[in-house]
Amino acid sequence: MDKSRMAFLVGMPRAATTFLYHNFSRHPDIFIPFRRKTNYFSLHYENGEDYFWNHFSDVPNESIAIDTETLAFVNRDLPSPQRIHAFNKDAKVILCVRDPGDWALSLYRQISTFDGAIPTFEQFLYGKYTLVEDNQELLFNMGPGDIARRIEEYKTLFPDTLLILKFSDVVKYPLEALRKIESHIGVKPFYNDVNIVNDKINSSDRSHSKLINKILRNEFVINIIKLLVPRAGVVYIRLAFDRISARFSGGRKEGDAGLGVLRDLASEYYSDDSRILKEYL
Repeated sequence: MDKSRMAFLVGMPRAATTFLYHNFSRHPDIFIPFRRKTNYFSLHYENGEDYFWNHFSDVPNESIAIDTETLAFVNRDLPSPQRIHAFNKDAKVILCVRDPGDWALSLYRQISTFDGAIPTFEQFLYGKYTLVEDNQELLFNMGPGDIARRIEEYKTLFPDTLLILKFSDVVKYPLEALRKIESHIGVKPFYNDVNIVNDKINSSDRSHSKLINKILRNEFVINIIKLLVPRAGVVYIRLAFDRISARFSGGRKEGDAGLGVLRDLASEYYSDDSRILKEYL
């Protein structure tokens, strides 16, 4: 497959990436892999490009494939932007930007739905939490200034091929955002008011079984499912799971007042990032 037919959705996590993924699955000229995130440019780079291309072995001719890579916004030491640039310096890149304070709280609440051992929010912010992804430990260490620096890295590396979308605009004007992406990656217009997924999915306080989620995040289980279930079936099941869990959202019960305190804490912690990124927010 030609590298020019590979585009990247690079985050931020908790900034509509799941919404975009499910809508990408509906476009006849966009291919998404069995795994929503291959994590190749973050966790599996040492496995070589064959590992990456194995996820895209059945891309139809002329389709644009999109890989989702968001872990660079979890750990500041991951050189994912530089690795994507080395892979293809002209790659089309899509980045959704969200207010850093709101982003941190949303990420924390989402992780708390599948990890009962997550520490307090303050400890989470200050780098006292380790996420397990693909059976690898990844420290959350995005301190003050790291969000802005990461976004600037993408701007510097992909000055002519980076599309930055505001999270708030994607939420308010989803069809317009999808049409911008169509134009950016060079696929024919497809999306309209009828055929897009525009309901609530992947809520930050969604409620579901931690055991089920742990099982579904297990590398061995993932490989078994890949062997037994067609890619289209996996995409459909994932959408149904996200919809149901969001519909019965629960998560932590801090209450509006408690959430306000946590949001203020996060906003203060990332105040410099918000100031630097003001033009995007």
